[in-house]
Amino acid sequence: MIFGVGLLAYLIALGIDQFFDRYAIPNQRHFSNVRKIDRLISDTNPAEIPIFGSSVARRGYFCDSIGPNIYNYGMAGSLFNAIFPLLQIELDKDKSSPIIMDFDHHTFLYSELIQLDLSNYVPHIDNPYIRTMLEEHGKYDWSYEVPGTRYFGLYMDYMRDFLKPKFEKEEYINCGGVFYPPREKVFERFLVKREEMLKEKLELREKRIKDPTLFNLSDSKRLNFLEALFNFNPNSRNVERFEHLMEAHRNRQFVMVYSPQNWSKIEGIENYEEVADFLRDMESRNPNLKVLDYSQVAFPDTYYRDSGHMNILGAKVFSSLLGKDIKPYL
Repeated sequence: MIFGVGLLAYLIALGIDQFFDRYAIPNQRHFSNVRKIDRLISDTNPAEIPIFGSSVARRGYFCDSIGPNIYNYGMAGSLFNAIFPLLQIELDKDKSSPIIMDFDHHTFLYSELIQLDLSNYVPHIDNPYIRTMLEEHGKYDWSYEVPGTRYFGLYMDYMRDFLKPKFEKEEYINCGGVFYPPREKVFERFLVKREEMLKEKLELREKRIKDPTLFNLSDSKRLNFLEALFNFNPNSRNVERFEHLMEAHRNRQFVMVYSPQNWSKIEGIENYEEVADFLRDMESRNPNLKVLDYSQVAFPDTYYRDSGHMNILGAKVFSSLLGKDIKPYL
């Protein structure tokens, strides 16, 4: 009896698994994170020029305004630890085309408070670079390789991406990029939220000094998160890994682009002057790296969805500027 119930439960789980594996995931929009990784793994076009980065890249690079054969692989929440296996996959290909990588002050950050989105990677667990990344971060589980259990706990993530077209019809799509429509009130709301978070950071710092007995573990975690969010603190191992990739692939030109930053984001970075020094030093050490810095381009607030992401207006203007400047390196 128990065996029969267990067998029935597994068959049901297997049926659900097959629905997601054969239908829901493959039929997500082509620019979902899972589909982007699938494209990266399977694409063999020697002329394709990939753009890697976080949601800043996903929302800010309008490929048709930059040049031909460019595809935006930007994925929300992707710091270097998540970009690293994608670069490895790309660099395994027999290609000589350049690689564009978006940069902001978080790119090389490592923080345990910023988690990998497992739903992006479980469908590609058989890729050695994806699997190694999960293992290194303590996120690998044997169940990810077993039909019937591999997607358990991730179903809502896949359904969300599968159903998004029904609810997000106002976004603009271009070659992997997904762009916000211009909405002034949305920007104002995010600006207020950012100012509140900066104020909270200062208050927690003061509490830690003046009332250490009242500064609890929750306060400590919150302050660590806010410090990571607002300050430039590159992880040396991440930087070394990136430079090692460039050194091992001198035939590939890397273009690191510090895309336009809203004034409110720049003002919130206490050690912003260190960013320019960091980029200058990295470029000087690597002959196949070109840095293009647009961080202080004076775009109006109407070009931004929030302090960290451009809307479609800003993305198109920025991408046109980038298209002109990047030509010598393509």
